[in-house]
Formats: sequence, structure tokens, C-alpha cells
Amino acid sequence: MSLFYFVGNGRLNTSLTSCIYAPIKKLIFQLMRQAKNLPGFLFMGMANGLLPCGMVYVAMVATFSFSSETESISFMAMFGAGTLPAMMMVGYAGRIITYKTRQSIKKMIPLFIALTGVILILGGLNLGIPFLSPILPPHVADAIDCRL
Repeated sequence: MSLFYFVGNGRLNTSLTSCIYAPIKKLIFQLMRQAKNLPGFLFMGMANGLLPCGMVYVAMVATFSFSSETESISFMAMFGAGTLPAMMMVGYAGRIITYKTRQSIKKMIPLFIALTGVILILGGLNLGIPFLSPILPPHVADAIDCRL
């Protein structure tokens, strides 16, 4: 993503994602204008759930490992409840952080994504660097025990 951002002149949208999500965005904006009661807000929230979110997709894939629908529904409800405080803080931070600061943070996001990618790649290279790229055991049974 970071490489695409730098190569794409600061844009993360591709024509493929734009054509898929443009109708959903249009629907959400229409629902936002019309939502004046509880059912309107419900439909707006349901449409918002169609927008891409990697963490939600990972949680949904995790539900496939459960043996019943009740466990899957409970897991997704707990996932939603667990992310609620963070989402509320993001909304609150948007009010107290100035526009100029938000723009500075927005410019740094691709750099953080690139840094995270480099750290993850280094972690898998088995270089023996403590906490960054430890030497991995050759077999899973030889896993390192980190308990004191």
C-alpha cells in the first residue's frame, strides 16, 4: 500500500476499488441526507458496513473456525464492542485536533505503513537481531519458551 501511495502520487484509490465502492459511498451519502429516524440510521449503518476494513475482514474469517452460528455471532459482537472505545476516541480526537495537525498526520501514514512493512520483513528474515529479527527455531516443536 505504501509503495502504491508513493508511486500513485499520493492516491490510494485504484479504478477497481473506485468502481466497486463508489455506489456504496453514494448510497451512504443519500442515506445520511435522508436519515431522520431510527430505521434511517440503521440502514445507513448497514451500508457503512459494506465499506472495506481489513480488521473486520480478519475477524470475519476467524468466525469460520467456530462450530456454531451462535459462537460466530458472539465473536463478532464482542469484536464490535471491543473496537467501540477506540472508534469513539478517533471521533473525539477529530474534534480536538486541529485541521493542520490532521493533515500532518495524514502525510505520515504512508511512512508508518512502509516502516511497519520493513519491520515485518526483517522479522521473517531470521537475522538474529533481538526483538526485531530473532533466530527462529527450525521446527515448530523447538519453539522458544518465553516464560520466566
